[in-house]
Amino acid sequence: MLFRSLNLSGHGVSRLLGPLETEVMEVCWAAADASAREVVDSLNARRKRSRRHAAETLAMTTVVTTLDRLYRKGLLVRRGTRGDYRYAADMSREELERRLVQRVLEELVEDFREPTLSYLADHLDMDAAEVERLDEEIERRRRERQES
Repeated sequence: MLFRSLNLSGHGVSRLLGPLETEVMEVCWAAADASAREVVDSLNARRKRSRRHAAETLAMTTVVTTLDRLYRKGLLVRRGTRGDYRYAADMSREELERRLVQRVLEELVEDFREPTLSYLADHLDMDAAEVERLDEEIERRRRERQES
């Protein structure tokens, strides 16, 4: 499965991915598709401009391993033949974030149903129309469950 663990100290998609995986995904989201060489060159150029990583140059093998890991997680698609692959993001950043939120909420509701729902009810700033749509969705789901 795409999500195994969540890093609570991270931010955004880096809560799901490691730091290098996040950097690689940033490159892949910015490009239509890219070879491993293009990804490593882009990452190293970014690192030269960054104070944080200025002295760190990534090896091709490190990036290829990371690309393969992201491919196996279902975050990248791979085209071509071995040694000449081109990689592209399989989903947008927004879709990945949506899936992350969905997974976290599903697990919270499963393990901590009452506190999670109570927190959401207390902290969602919804206008009357949004509350009405939520009520309609809840009622629709109740009817579906009764019918099945």
